[in-house]
Amino acid sequence: MECLSRLLLSRYEADTIRYHPGTEQLKISHLMFADDVIVFFDGSSNSLHGISECLDDFASWSGLQMNTSKTELFTSSLDQSESAAISSYGFTSGQLPISYLGLPLMSRKLKLSEYAPLLTKITARFQNIEKKGIAKIAWQTSPSLWVEWHWNPHLNERSFWAIEPRATYSWAWRKLLDLRPLALQFCKTKLGNGRSTSFWFDVWTPLGQLIDYIGPAGPRALRIRENVLVSDAITENIWSLPHPRSQREVELHMFLTTVNLPLPLNVVDKVEWLAADFLSRIFRSSTTWEVLRPREEVKDWVDIVWFKGGIPKLAFTMWIANYNRLPTRSRLAAWGLPISSDCPFCSRYEETRDHLMLSCPYSTAVWQEVLRRCHPPSSMFTSWSELLSWVRSSPSKKLTLLRKLAVQAVIFNIWK
Repeated sequence: MECLSRLLLSRYEADTIRYHPGTEQLKISHLMFADDVIVFFDGSSNSLHGISECLDDFASWSGLQMNTSKTELFTSSLDQSESAAISSYGFTSGQLPISYLGLPLMSRKLKLSEYAPLLTKITARFQNIEKKGIAKIAWQTSPSLWVEWHWNPHLNERSFWAIEPRATYSWAWRKLLDLRPLALQFCKTKLGNGRSTSFWFDVWTPLGQLIDYIGPAGPRALRIRENVLVSDAITENIWSLPHPRSQREVELHMFLTTVNLPLPLNVVDKVEWLAADFLSRIFRSSTTWEVLRPREEVKDWVDIVWFKGGIPKLAFTMWIANYNRLPTRSRLAAWGLPISSDCPFCSRYEETRDHLMLSCPYSTAVWQEVLRRCHPPSSMFTSWSELLSWVRSSPSKKLTLLRKLAVQAVIFNIWK
């Protein structure tokens, strides 16, 4: 949206679009909030033509098209010829007051009757939530519905971890199967009676999945079939296993000696979610994301941009400037905008980040005035890295905080 602002301002400066009589003295061309834009002009067809061209140019560069169904034109005190010329552009004629989020935008306090459209929407939402809550309770009271839907065609008494994907499966089911290796590291089974835990595929021992730990030949070596449950591997309160023939089988036998037999019949098996040493009976997206999210080394400039006591809008501008992503004139010209790339202050060099913020005579004068209280450097900064290095080299915490705030304030106001 910054590019659109610059483009509109250039059209006003070129007199392609003329200011509204009420905003001409203040040089207010437009207002923006999120993705909504209000453009003020003098009501002439020539200015409207300039606005249309400006929006078309912006759409060709950015791919963001104006939504004509949500665009309205508000005019007043126009003669018949001007009204006819403006209507030819196809804009919907709007009427005041403007409605925003269901409420009219007015300078006075709204009446109770003017809240009626919003209250109607809110009431409908609550009724919809109530219906969804009832539907959710119905699912909870009938837990077999979802289970049976997948159990018969997909699981068919097999372990979820052992199913081989097939082309005939639905896209969603195949994606769930593809995510099994990722989810397996979080799923742990707390053994109860062993009647719902797969001996080979569920993680019920500290050794992980036994089919991976012992190997594919494990069912034949231990004489326990792949589809056997833990409770089926016990006969007369003794594990039905042959003598171990490998070190891993010995380790499995050692663990099984720690399991108290017989298993408690009245205690069901429980699947628990373990993420970052946090054990829970339910899935938690926050802790899981902390484990899965990619991590990088902390940037050396992070405490210069984001710090306690900083001002958010200054920090954000500093962050964009640090990445050299400010839409300076040289960048806008490189994108194809029909504007001069010269610095607006000195008109001698291209408006790049380093020139605008550090090298321009105007910026240098601003820095000299501001840095008098911050132990200024022996010579002015010639590069962005020198500026960051000077902020870090402060001898005290208080002076460091002062330098951070001063630098961000200067960057913000020069850009503003």
